[in-house]
Amino acid sequence: MLNLLIHTAKVLRPSITAGTVGGASYSYSTLIPSLQCLVQPKTVQEIDEAGKITARIFYRLYCVWTSMIASITHSDIVEIDGQRYEIIGIVDAAGLGRIGQIDLRRKE
Repeated sequence: MLNLLIHTAKVLRPSITAGTVGGASYSYSTLIPSLQCLVQPKTVQEIDEAGKITARIFYRLYCVWTSMIASITHSDIVEIDGQRYEIIGIVDAAGLGRIGQIDLRRKE
C-alpha cells in the first residue's frame, strides 16, 4: 500500500488569541510536517449560497494509521500543495489500526 501514497500533506493545528480590540487572531503550528497519503475526490454537492449555485467538492485522504493520525481533531487543517482543507471526518478504516481515512472539504 505504501507505494500508492503519492501525495504529501501537512497537518496544522490552529491556535486563537484575543486581539486588543476584541477580535480574534489565528496562528497555525505544524502538527504533522510530512504525511504520506493518497487524496481522491469523493463527492460533489451543489448548494445555493445567497442566490448563487456553488459546487462543493469533498475529498478523501488515505494514509497509514498511526498515533499521530489518532491525535488529529476536526479543528485541525490539512494542507496539500499550498491548498488548505477542513477536516470533516476522521476514521480508522475497519477499526484495525492500519488505514486512516480523513474526509476533507477545500477551504475557500
